[in-house]
Amino acid sequence: MAKKFLSLWLLLVAGHLASAQVIKEDVWFRIVPGHSRQPLEIQGGVTGNEDGLPLRQSASTNATGGGNQLFQFQRVRGGYYKIFVQQSRKVLEVKDASLELHALIEQGADHGADNQLFALVKHADGAFQIVGKNSGFGLDVFKDAVIQYQMYGNANQTFRLEPVKTESPAAPANHL
Repeated sequence: MAKKFLSLWLLLVAGHLASAQVIKEDVWFRIVPGHSRQPLEIQGGVTGNEDGLPLRQSASTNATGGGNQLFQFQRVRGGYYKIFVQQSRKVLEVKDASLELHALIEQGADHGADNQLFALVKHADGAFQIVGKNSGFGLDVFKDAVIQYQMYGNANQTFRLEPVKTESPAAPANHL
């Protein structure tokens, strides 16, 4: 048990140091899993503004550039980030603040709870693991769903953050 907590602590410290130097908060990104190159998106396409819509892997490698595939990282307390969805202006969160494996990642109204905060851990190859503050589990693409799961560093748990030039509205308001 102590080994798990030490590993989590080291992962979060590394993520804090790496993300402080790399993530620009005024840029929109596509989040692309290493195993498939199919960008993540909020299910529901251009009409998906409701709370509870799941984050999933797109059905193709062709990024549409739609607002449901664009995300912005806003640094908050302790080196963690809120991840905003361009189309809805909602944030990614672990469903029901679950501490269980396989809990879905979805969008929800920004209320600043720990299940809406994520650390970014940069790998030497430039890819990232995205780790939930509430549970300590990483994002994992399982089939087409995005869930939280124990981190093994597999390609379905690492993501490229691809900046996108966009004529989008201004960045989300800073909510500390």
